[in-house]
Amino acid sequence: MVEELYSKPLYAFYKGNKLNIDTLKAGEIFLSYADNFNDRFEGLIEIDYKEFAEECLRLRVGNNLYKEIIDKFKFSKDLYIVGSLSTYQPMPVMPNSLLSSLKFSMPDGVSDALKNYILQSDFTQFGQEIHDRYDAYKSAIVAVRNSFGIKCFTLASPKYNFVMWSHYGDDYKGICCEFPFQKIVYDIPSIRCDQYGKYIYEHIDSIDYVKSFNPSIKIDCKKLLRIPIKEISSSKYIIDCVKASLLIKQSQWKHEKEVRLIIRNDDANVDIVEKLDKGFKIKFPYLKCLYTCSRISIFNRAYKETSTQRATKKLARKLNIECVNLFPSSSKMEFNQESYVLDRRKYNQTKPRNSSIYSDIDIPF
Repeated sequence: MVEELYSKPLYAFYKGNKLNIDTLKAGEIFLSYADNFNDRFEGLIEIDYKEFAEECLRLRVGNNLYKEIIDKFKFSKDLYIVGSLSTYQPMPVMPNSLLSSLKFSMPDGVSDALKNYILQSDFTQFGQEIHDRYDAYKSAIVAVRNSFGIKCFTLASPKYNFVMWSHYGDDYKGICCEFPFQKIVYDIPSIRCDQYGKYIYEHIDSIDYVKSFNPSIKIDCKKLLRIPIKEISSSKYIIDCVKASLLIKQSQWKHEKEVRLIIRNDDANVDIVEKLDKGFKIKFPYLKCLYTCSRISIFNRAYKETSTQRATKKLARKLNIECVNLFPSSSKMEFNQESYVLDRRKYNQTKPRNSSIYSDIDIPF
């Protein structure tokens, strides 16, 4: 997948509505927050509450007492201290009223230090503190996740991918855009590319497709609890975990060959045009080619150019880029295409190119 990302252009499918046409005309793209995606397992992050509670206990009592608690009480039915603190509820299962009787029911070998700690501690209050702290960390991490905007691209060429047209191209009625983000253009040592484009390129990553039904990234609670809550939003560890969670999907999505541009909504290196409830727009003046698609051949008597196709050709003329119309072959399971180079001086062409089998036919705009 990485080699493909470096060697192929990126494509994005759109509905052919006025909002999308105007956004492309302005040289912009929209980055959506993960909650708006059709995959409900997007960006899952696991913070194990039991592990979190145990680490809170270790930090509270110190390593020596913590080890003794784990050793002596972990499997005790009478006093499951770790289990009590790990239960996701405001009140632990061991009420303070039982503490006075523990002096006579503790397992053999419990040190005086641990006995004194247990008898003098308010476990109900401590359990509530863990609960509140867990919620605070979880909310802070969710806020980081919700600050990332995502633009989904595919490496699958629109010329050969019927599924993408069906699912994301408005059932063959939409638009596909081609963006030239190959390594040949944005290679890291290169000085030919503009710095803005280079920064964008460096934030494009491929999806990792896994077989797990419920893919997620697990937070290390020991690392987490070393980070003050107010520093979560700037923590490299948390940011890396969140980004990793946005780059993992179930293998059943593998046919999409997806890559993603992931940018935070406060990134000062990106020209953020507009912030909206579901995401934000950024400057992205890299459109190279526009594709439209027809469900029937242009040579079928029932064929009629759609308003989306007309609007796309108009947009291509405005931007001086190539416009391609794909239509099904009458004899094979593949697309033929009409290709128009709209800025002929730029492409050194004297007439529109037509790579279909009917190359002698020139259909005007």
